[in-house]
Amino acid sequence: MGREVAEKTQTPLEKRPSILMVGSSNAGKRTLLS
Repeated sequence: MGREVAEKTQTPLEKRPSILMVGSSNAGKRTLLS
């Protein structure tokens, strides 16, 4: 999860908001699966 958080932090909201949303969803799903 550390890597995903770092990636989200490095990606600006203005540049790619959709990717941030997708990343959040993936992180949540991975947490549940884990």
